[in-house]
Amino acid sequence: MILKDKKILITGASSGIGAEIARKCAEEGAQLGIHFFENIRGAQELADALSKVTSVKIYQQDFSDEDGKLVSKFVKDFGRIDILVNNAGMIDGKAFEEMTVEDYNTMFYVNSRAPFMLAQQAFKHMKEQGGGKIINISSFAVKYGMGRNRSIHYAASKATLETLTVALARLGAKHNILVNAIRPGVIMTKLQKGREDLDQVLQRIPLNRAGTPADVANTVIHLASDKGGFITGEIITIAGGE
Repeated sequence: MILKDKKILITGASSGIGAEIARKCAEEGAQLGIHFFENIRGAQELADALSKVTSVKIYQQDFSDEDGKLVSKFVKDFGRIDILVNNAGMIDGKAFEEMTVEDYNTMFYVNSRAPFMLAQQAFKHMKEQGGGKIINISSFAVKYGMGRNRSIHYAASKATLETLTVALARLGAKHNILVNAIRPGVIMTKLQKGREDLDQVLQRIPLNRAGTPADVANTVIHLASDKGGFITGEIITIAGGE
């Protein structure tokens, strides 16, 4: 188990990619903090399942409303924080001409400001303990700007997250804090399954299929483990060649 006894906090982990990251981390021996916003049922069911093999706690927080002290709560419960996975995010499908200042702010609060504040909190503890890792989950929307009129602010917020990743990697290097981002492409979650243009989207992918949450989670495991000990400041695309 390559993450044995590592203390890992994963945001947005009640379903989809975040839940799969939690499962893979538990399989590798990590102790977990599972953050959720509204899906308490999903978070609790996941925690109940994973608690059979490791130590798990769940945490609720609305990143669009407040920053809170999520990392401090986690460290109080687990004693340290080895890895922070900033997976929580939102997308609203608003058209450019229709979005309001509130729409824009909420998107950036969740996708950019929250990871910034959580990383800031994590840095303090990681510096004291001699190192740690931060893994940010971005989106291939950064590459395409969404490629359409809707959710342009989503792409912009994820681009900000990638810029933050590179900056924090530079800042953290002397403290042995490694910071990377993963840029998933089309990953088959509940959100993708409902797309009317899914067949058309899949035809654009050279590997001719959508990715799975496990494809993303496996890369998180690699970065979080000692195998990723010389990787920092990278934006790793997982998109089947798209």
